[in-house]
Amino acid sequence: MNIGRRDIGFIVANAIIGGALGFAVGSDALSEDGAFPPLMLIFIGMALIELAAGYVFRIPLGEFVSMPIRLAALVAAFCVYMLAKL
Repeated sequence: MNIGRRDIGFIVANAIIGGALGFAVGSDALSEDGAFPPLMLIFIGMALIELAAGYVFRIPLGEFVSMPIRLAALVAAFCVYMLAKL
């Protein structure tokens, strides 16, 4: 499996979202026990990134990145979230 710039960009964008959410939880701007827990916000952020990229690059949904890249992006976002929350 070849990893291209698009895949790396997707992983980095999700890691940035995870870091932003972790910083917000760490500074008490966002509650972990709220209506939308941070993990749900990470999933919503992943979906919005893929929707925006699909619109910009005219790529059908689900074809922007492969499923292993999505999993790597989720793991990266969650790990950065946990680190930024400290």
